[in-house]
Amino acid sequence: MAKSRAEKRRETKGKPGATTVPSPGLAERWKAFQAGKSPILIFLLKFLAVLLPFYVVWHTNFFKETILAAWTSLNANLSSLVLNLFGADTAAHGHTLVGAGASLEVFEGCDGIEPAMLLIAGIVAFPAPLKHKINGAIYGTLFILGLNFIRIISLYVVQVVWPAGFDFMHIEFWQVLFILIAVLIWAYWIKKSAPPKDVKNETAA
Repeated sequence: MAKSRAEKRRETKGKPGATTVPSPGLAERWKAFQAGKSPILIFLLKFLAVLLPFYVVWHTNFFKETILAAWTSLNANLSSLVLNLFGADTAAHGHTLVGAGASLEVFEGCDGIEPAMLLIAGIVAFPAPLKHKINGAIYGTLFILGLNFIRIISLYVVQVVWPAGFDFMHIEFWQVLFILIAVLIWAYWIKKSAPPKDVKNETAA
């Protein structure tokens, strides 16, 4: 009479010396997958694993109408506050910064969130201790968001004193500078996250 699989498993468990091998978990499967794979491929997979969910959320109406709207309004209000400290007569209406002879709208793409997420993805994807990744993500994000705040103020000033140069400063200067600075922050973080040379030598030995 044929025995079911469940009966065979019970009989196997009852035999002396028989062991049950648990199925590998997700972490073990990921480690097994990485074995022998190109480090560049692993980096790209981790990089995309962070960015793809972000862009899915980024394009939702909830993100645009709630989170992004609140963040751009905050940037406009803080910019107005700082400009007024230096004698500018400005006010923020939603995400629009308005003053004498100039107005500036803080739109999607001028919020600093996207370059910050690109930096975070690069940090998460790079092999380094978790503590270094957390510190790098926090301080790098704060630096980029702070720099974006400076960008908004500078663009308003440019619109007042040099209207013809606004497009150059907005598109060519600041966008290129943001990419360059994000790469430099990431490179600096990699350098700081690398173990000391003596530790490398001890590990190699």
